[in-house]
Amino acid sequence: MKKSVSVALLALLGTPLLTLPASATSTAEIQVLAADTQPKIDRPQLDKIKADAAARGVPLAQALTDYFAQARTSLTEADEPDGPVDVPELNVDDLTAAELTDLTQYAQDQGLDLAQTIERRGWQTTFSDVAEKLEADFGAEFSGAAMAEDGSSAWFAFKGETPEAALALARTLPVEVQLQSNRGYSEAELAAASESVDEQLADDPQIASTETAYDIRSGTIEVKAILTPAAQQTPKSIPAPSPGIEGVRVEVTITDKPNEPYDNYVRGGGYLTEAGACTTGFNLKYATTDTKRLATAGHCDSASYTYRNHPTQGGTRSVKKVWTHIGKYGDIGYFTHGGGTATRTFYYAKNLARYATSAAMSRPAVGTMICKYGYNTGATCATVKYRNVTGGTWSDGKARKGLVQMNTGIAKEGDSGGPFYYGGKAYGLTTGGGSWATFWTPTFMFNNARDYKVWTK
Repeated sequence: MKKSVSVALLALLGTPLLTLPASATSTAEIQVLAADTQPKIDRPQLDKIKADAAARGVPLAQALTDYFAQARTSLTEADEPDGPVDVPELNVDDLTAAELTDLTQYAQDQGLDLAQTIERRGWQTTFSDVAEKLEADFGAEFSGAAMAEDGSSAWFAFKGETPEAALALARTLPVEVQLQSNRGYSEAELAAASESVDEQLADDPQIASTETAYDIRSGTIEVKAILTPAAQQTPKSIPAPSPGIEGVRVEVTITDKPNEPYDNYVRGGGYLTEAGACTTGFNLKYATTDTKRLATAGHCDSASYTYRNHPTQGGTRSVKKVWTHIGKYGDIGYFTHGGGTATRTFYYAKNLARYATSAAMSRPAVGTMICKYGYNTGATCATVKYRNVTGGTWSDGKARKGLVQMNTGIAKEGDSGGPFYYGGKAYGLTTGGGSWATFWTPTFMFNNARDYKVWTK
């Protein structure tokens, strides 16, 4: 539905510039699978660990650490082919030690009880698998997925009727599930509309730069725009951008806070230092050969760096730039290994490594908890706010596409290129942001752009 309205710029920064109202789809309907009809999770081993913690008077986090230390003695070389790591490759019921470590970090970051956090978010991997499969199998009909911020429910939407196969998958989740049918548009169409809105505003001479994302549940395209210096002095009306889809609204806010690429000090597996430092993310492997590369952010583009392991492991070597990119595929690049041996492990915290056991081939759903590691701020966790951010109000003037935005700022300068992960799944690399948000580029962008994938166990 095209709009030809013109609106005046509002003077107050942070005030919505304009909002185009959404018209609800009359045939939309929501089917609710009540929590008490869904499968229940039984975790007898975790219950024993909780009982042990209570009997010893220690926190659950300590009891888990002690259990990992004892249980790892039974692991073999097949379990850890590149050698032992700090989070052992073992399970506690349906949860891996890596997942429990991340849930512990998230509970600490958010000031939450660990046992409650495990109960509320311990089903996240199953949810992510369901969301990825629905997106892969029903791309033209899939209209989005989201996990409730408190972990109490899941939401999926479809352009038309909810497929029976989707209903069957939804019944595997241990929480309330809301299935929205007949939304009228797919997430792919919403993403295209979001990019179109960004392009319309970017073409306006009064706007210096934009950052555009969509709220998947409300179907709102949200734009943060920075005006040119001249427009800030003498603002005039601008044409209202049209999403071109009935039921989708556009909200534009003027801001004076550009995003900053964290481009001076970085690391995700090891530290890149010297001509501006960075954090490396994951090791990559080429699709058809055994060639390996070291991934980091694209704006970490010095010709060479000194790569440094964390202090406990030690060791340095010179690595050289092979390829970097900022634009269509986000903010990515890769380097040589400088004669070092690539492994399938990455640092998830200072001096602590774990295995990359899989790599996400799509962006995580809204509400999903993801963790990151960076040279400056270490390990922190937050939840996904937007899945597909277009453009960007970046201080270096370079537009980045396809980013994921977290619900708060969990990284700073020096963290660029560092890994985003949950459990052993590799999700992406830190791009930048500010105190209000952190952005990252999905690792599958390497595959889309250059036929490289995260090297996993």
